[in-house]
Amino acid sequence: MPRKLPIDEVDKKIIGILSRDVRISNKDLAAEIGLSEGPTLRRTRKLFEKGVFFKEGLQIDYRKLGYKYLVIFVAKIILANERQFQLALEELTMIELFKLVPKNKTCTFVAHLAFETQSKLKSFEGSLYERFPYLVDHSLDVVEDQHYM
Repeated sequence: MPRKLPIDEVDKKIIGILSRDVRISNKDLAAEIGLSEGPTLRRTRKLFEKGVFFKEGLQIDYRKLGYKYLVIFVAKIILANERQFQLALEELTMIELFKLVPKNKTCTFVAHLAFETQSKLKSFEGSLYERFPYLVDHSLDVVEDQHYM
Protein backbone atom coordinates (compact mmCIF):
# COMPACT_ATOMS: atom_id res chain seq x y z
CA MET A 1 0.00 0.00 0.00
CA PRO A 2 1.38 3.45 -0.89
CA ARG A 3 2.26 5.60 2.08
CA LYS A 4 -0.15 8.34 3.11
CA LEU A 5 0.62 11.79 1.73
CA PRO A 6 0.57 14.74 4.11
CA ILE A 7 -2.38 16.93 3.17
CA ASP A 8 -4.18 19.60 5.14
CA GLU A 9 -7.77 20.82 5.27
CA VAL A 10 -7.24 23.19 2.31
CA ASP A 11 -5.94 20.30 0.17
CA LYS A 12 -8.99 18.26 1.20
CA LYS A 13 -11.26 21.11 0.10
CA ILE A 14 -9.48 21.32 -3.25
CA ILE A 15 -9.83 17.56 -3.78
CA GLY A 16 -13.52 17.68 -2.86
CA ILE A 17 -14.28 20.60 -5.15
CA LEU A 18 -12.32 19.19 -8.10
CA SER A 19 -13.96 15.79 -7.69
CA ARG A 20 -17.36 17.50 -8.06
CA ASP A 21 -16.41 19.95 -10.82
CA VAL A 22 -13.31 19.16 -12.87
CA ARG A 23 -13.91 22.22 -15.06
CA ILE A 24 -13.91 24.83 -12.29
CA SER A 25 -11.59 27.73 -13.02
CA ASN A 26 -8.64 28.42 -10.74
CA LYS A 27 -10.22 31.80 -9.92
CA ASP A 28 -13.50 30.18 -8.79
CA LEU A 29 -11.63 27.43 -6.95
CA ALA A 30 -9.55 30.05 -5.11
CA ALA A 31 -12.67 31.98 -4.13
CA GLU A 32 -14.36 28.82 -2.86
CA ILE A 33 -11.44 27.76 -0.65
CA GLY A 34 -10.59 31.27 0.50
CA LEU A 35 -7.08 31.64 -0.96
CA SER A 36 -5.69 33.84 -3.69
CA GLU A 37 -5.20 32.37 -7.15
CA GLY A 38 -1.40 31.83 -6.91
CA PRO A 39 -1.39 29.61 -3.81
CA THR A 40 -4.45 27.76 -5.10
CA LEU A 41 -2.72 26.94 -8.39
CA ARG A 42 0.46 25.82 -6.58
CA ARG A 43 -1.50 23.53 -4.27
CA THR A 44 -3.49 22.04 -7.15
CA ARG A 45 -0.33 21.39 -9.17
CA LYS A 46 1.33 19.79 -6.14
CA LEU A 47 -1.61 17.39 -5.74
CA PHE A 48 -1.20 16.36 -9.39
CA GLU A 49 2.59 16.00 -8.98
CA LYS A 50 2.15 13.83 -5.87
CA GLY A 51 -0.07 11.52 -7.90
CA VAL A 52 -3.27 12.13 -5.93
CA PHE A 53 -5.09 12.27 -9.26
CA PHE A 54 -4.61 9.50 -11.84
CA LYS A 55 -5.16 11.75 -14.83
CA GLU A 56 -6.65 15.06 -15.87
CA GLY A 57 -10.12 13.47 -15.63
CA LEU A 58 -9.56 13.59 -11.86
CA GLN A 59 -9.76 9.98 -10.93
CA ILE A 60 -8.47 10.25 -7.36
CA ASP A 61 -6.07 7.72 -5.83
CA TYR A 62 -7.61 7.55 -2.36
CA ARG A 63 -4.90 5.13 -1.21
CA LYS A 64 -2.38 7.98 -1.44
CA LEU A 65 -4.62 9.93 0.90
CA GLY A 66 -4.52 7.10 3.45
CA TYR A 67 -7.86 5.43 2.69
CA LYS A 68 -7.68 1.63 2.67
CA TYR A 69 -11.39 0.82 2.43
CA LEU A 70 -13.53 2.03 -0.44
CA VAL A 71 -17.20 1.18 -0.07
CA ILE A 72 -20.35 1.24 -2.16
CA PHE A 73 -23.25 2.17 0.10
CA VAL A 74 -26.75 1.73 -1.36
CA ALA A 75 -29.39 3.33 0.83
CA LYS A 76 -33.15 3.45 0.43
CA ILE A 77 -34.52 6.28 2.55
CA ILE A 78 -37.81 7.99 3.25
CA LEU A 79 -37.98 10.73 0.62
CA ALA A 80 -38.85 13.49 3.10
CA ASN A 81 -35.40 13.04 4.70
CA GLU A 82 -33.38 13.45 1.50
CA ARG A 83 -31.60 16.68 2.47
CA GLN A 84 -30.83 15.43 5.97
CA PHE A 85 -29.33 12.26 4.45
CA GLN A 86 -27.15 14.21 2.03
CA LEU A 87 -25.87 16.48 4.82
CA ALA A 88 -25.03 13.47 7.00
CA LEU A 89 -23.07 11.89 4.14
CA GLU A 90 -21.08 15.10 3.65
CA GLU A 91 -19.58 14.53 7.12
CA LEU A 92 -17.98 11.34 5.76
CA THR A 93 -15.35 11.00 3.06
CA MET A 94 -17.75 10.75 0.15
CA ILE A 95 -16.38 10.19 -3.32
CA GLU A 96 -19.60 10.26 -5.31
CA LEU A 97 -23.33 10.27 -4.69
CA PHE A 98 -25.99 9.18 -7.17
CA LYS A 99 -29.71 9.62 -6.66
CA LEU A 100 -32.03 7.16 -8.35
CA VAL A 101 -35.62 7.95 -9.30
CA PRO A 102 -37.90 8.42 -6.26
CA LYS A 103 -40.67 5.84 -5.93
CA ASN A 104 -43.49 5.38 -3.40
CA LYS A 105 -42.26 8.11 -1.00
CA THR A 106 -38.78 6.56 -0.87
CA CYS A 107 -35.59 7.29 -2.74
CA THR A 108 -32.50 5.19 -3.34
CA PHE A 109 -28.99 6.64 -3.28
CA VAL A 110 -25.71 5.04 -4.24
CA ALA A 111 -22.72 6.54 -2.43
CA HIS A 112 -19.04 5.74 -2.83
CA LEU A 113 -17.38 6.25 0.55
CA ALA A 114 -13.78 5.98 1.77
CA PHE A 115 -12.52 4.89 5.19
CA GLU A 116 -8.96 5.00 6.54
CA THR A 117 -9.25 2.02 8.88
CA GLN A 118 -11.32 -1.10 9.29
CA SER A 119 -12.45 0.14 12.71
CA LYS A 120 -13.88 3.33 11.16
CA LEU A 121 -15.68 1.23 8.55
CA LYS A 122 -17.06 -1.11 11.24
CA SER A 123 -18.12 1.86 13.34
CA PHE A 124 -20.01 3.28 10.35
CA GLU A 125 -21.64 -0.10 9.71
CA GLY A 126 -22.65 -0.48 13.34
CA SER A 127 -24.22 2.96 13.58
CA LEU A 128 -26.21 3.06 10.33
CA TYR A 129 -29.67 3.12 11.87
CA GLU A 130 -28.61 5.58 14.57
CA ARG A 131 -27.00 7.85 12.01
CA PHE A 132 -29.83 7.44 9.47
CA PRO A 133 -33.05 6.64 11.42
CA TYR A 134 -35.07 7.14 8.21
CA LEU A 135 -33.17 4.33 6.46
CA VAL A 136 -35.60 1.82 4.92
CA ASP A 137 -33.06 -0.62 3.46
CA HIS A 138 -29.36 -0.67 2.60
CA SER A 139 -26.37 -2.64 1.36
CA LEU A 140 -22.70 -2.00 1.99
CA ASP A 141 -19.97 -3.56 -0.16
CA VAL A 142 -16.22 -3.06 0.12
CA VAL A 143 -14.63 -2.55 -3.30
CA GLU A 144 -11.43 -4.57 -3.74
CA ASP A 145 -9.81 -2.44 -6.44
CA GLN A 146 -10.33 1.28 -6.07
CA HIS A 147 -10.00 1.83 -9.84
CA TYR A 148 -13.64 0.74 -10.07
CA MET A 149 -14.56 4.00 -8.36
